[in-house]
Amino acid sequence: MKIPQVVRDAFASKKFLAFLTSLVVLWGNRIVARLAPGFEMDPTEVALAVGTLATYIVGQGIADHGSTAAKIAANAPAQPSTTVNNAPVVNVDATKAA
Repeated sequence: MKIPQVVRDAFASKKFLAFLTSLVVLWGNRIVARLAPGFEMDPTEVALAVGTLATYIVGQGIADHGSTAAKIAANAPAQPSTTVNNAPVVNVDATKAA
């Protein structure tokens, strides 16, 4: 059986793996609570664990967005500098500017 590329890409993503980990924590806590009462995690601990993973996912998304924007900017053609009236700036020396 061939695994679709989308599934392989998802499991290669740190954000997706963090999401799966948070689901395991949530569902695992509920399963343990039903099978062995008294061994489940405190709701505050669950919220802390899932909140930490959610923060990681958001932070990783912001970092990915920044790296994508940097790649786009690096591949964009350089724009010539212009003045207020859109005339090209040619050989401007800051020491001689009035």
